[in-house]
Amino acid sequence: MATYTIREVAQRFHVQTSTLRYYEDQGLLCNVERDDAGRRVYTDAHIGRLKAIACFKHAGMSIDELKRFFAYEKDERAHIADMLELLESRHHAILEQRDALEEALGRSDVVITTGGLGPTDDDLTKETIASVAGAPLKIHEDSLRRLESYFKGRPAMGENQRKQAMLPEGATVFPNDIGTAPGCGVRTASGKVIVMLPGPPSELVPMLQHYVVPFLKEGSHAVIHSCMIRTFGLGEGAGALKIADLTDAANPTAATYAKENEMFVRVTARAESEEAAEALCRPVVEEICRRYGDVVYGVDVDNLESVVVRLLSEKGLHLATAESCTGGLVAKLITDVSGASEVFGMGLVTYANEAKMKLLGVPAAMLEEHGAVSEPVARAMAEGVREVSGSELGIGITGVAGPTGGTPEKPVGLIYIALSDGTRTWVRRMTPPGRVHGRGWLRDRAAGTALDMVRRYLSDLPLEPVQSAGPATTL
Repeated sequence: MATYTIREVAQRFHVQTSTLRYYEDQGLLCNVERDDAGRRVYTDAHIGRLKAIACFKHAGMSIDELKRFFAYEKDERAHIADMLELLESRHHAILEQRDALEEALGRSDVVITTGGLGPTDDDLTKETIASVAGAPLKIHEDSLRRLESYFKGRPAMGENQRKQAMLPEGATVFPNDIGTAPGCGVRTASGKVIVMLPGPPSELVPMLQHYVVPFLKEGSHAVIHSCMIRTFGLGEGAGALKIADLTDAANPTAATYAKENEMFVRVTARAESEEAAEALCRPVVEEICRRYGDVVYGVDVDNLESVVVRLLSEKGLHLATAESCTGGLVAKLITDVSGASEVFGMGLVTYANEAKMKLLGVPAAMLEEHGAVSEPVARAMAEGVREVSGSELGIGITGVAGPTGGTPEKPVGLIYIALSDGTRTWVRRMTPPGRVHGRGWLRDRAAGTALDMVRRYLSDLPLEPVQSAGPATTL
């Protein structure tokens, strides 16, 4: 039979040895024997009891409630054996999270966690953080009222939903304006900060912007300012090489980030004021834009489609789309932008040849001779949708998105994208990359390329990228 010393048990459960002696005095740990030297000897049975105690305490059970529970006769406790097993696994999960959190706090002043704030039994984040911060969970009355208001007119709010209003005592609470689980910021005894945020991005992002950033700024003696440089058509590896000397700086910093078919650079400076931090960022941003050239589609903009909508609006122009392999994705991206109705009036998905002929006027002879996936058909689609919609600009996209349908002459990934302004029509031929990442990836790539062609046209840039301008300089 395995045995353990009082120090071994205290370390395992992250408690003081005096706590174990207190449990013994209260009758929660029974039959603790002594060795020949008079030292306490704990067994696996005591370990099992301590696991249950720890789990019930995390659930908010008091010492008196624990004493009453463990005073039940054995047969009266048999029916909750499954629950104790669940609690044991729950305790192990909390200990694992606790170790990870303590390690993070050991190297950082601020630790941000996401998820685990919901009503289910496996949402353990709050219990773990409360334990590490030494702040017991208490009902936050304002959060409880918000929950009750949220569930008005819905099915009755269950007891498990109330758990979301249990927050560490003394925490700064961040309301959830979208969902039910509030977030919060907790300060530890050592002055470190732990921020808890809900997992769903639709809840996390507004909470971060509206509540967490101001909270963190209050505790900072400096101001942090960031600029985001967004590019299309430049890989992260190539982009990083172009600014390698700038990414080594400490203030401001420059870091590259990759997204499907796009690459961003965040420039961040720290100073005593917003103006001073912005002044530190400005020359670095300008130099990165100079080095990257016309692949930069904006600084501190939301996305490529918002830039396209803004440029169309500024020039008083309208766009229409005719899509085949992208299935309306370009139209979807454009109409995601508020105000798109002023510049976008028609988006057609002409998947079948019959639709291309009937709706866009693509000649049957052209389809017969060149096939649907061809430069002439893309050109005819762009010109046709521009004409039938009455728009100044028309986009036509046709290709093989895969994974089936490819041939040696027209492999998966071959896509033609055309842009017509009524006077000229340009066509870009997207050849299959070295590795195709899937149908969705190809569609995203084609839709982004189409939008970038429109941006280039509206900005009087070459429709093919011309990267970099002159030799790199060091600031």
